Amino acid sequence: MTRELTTDDGPPPAGAKAKVSVTVWAGDPKRTLALAYQDLTCPGDLGPMPAWFLPGSKKTWIIQVHGLGAGRSAGLRTMPHLKTPGFPVLDITYRNDPGAPRSPRHTPVRRRRVARPRRRRPLRPHPRCQRT
Repeated sequence: MTRELTTDDGPPPAGAKAKVSVTVWAGDPKRTLALAYQDLTCPGDLGPMPAWFLPGSKKTWIIQVHGLGAGRSAGLRTMPHLKTPGFPVLDITYRNDPGAPRSPRHTPVRRRRVARPRRRRPLRPHPRCQRT
């Protein structure tokens, strides 16, 4: 598959670093796609989790969740395709997402030092395990 690269600043210089992002749009369903939606909160273990709800006429709901490193807006690219046939869509957040509760152990992402390789130890069964 080949896709045209379009930018506002012209073509990137040869050798420029690039990053692929699954997030096509930023914003909410109304602003980016002109889709009516409601801001909701869903109960979670740490508190209310923000969600977008797009009402629909069908009984089957689509519950969208995003992948690692993405946010709710990653679901914007599929919403028009789900909304057109009439599916209600619930697009939820996870803990530690922007606007969602923080987990107690959450620490900001920091640069990690490169770990030195460890010496491998021979594998031994746990003391409570028995060999068969």
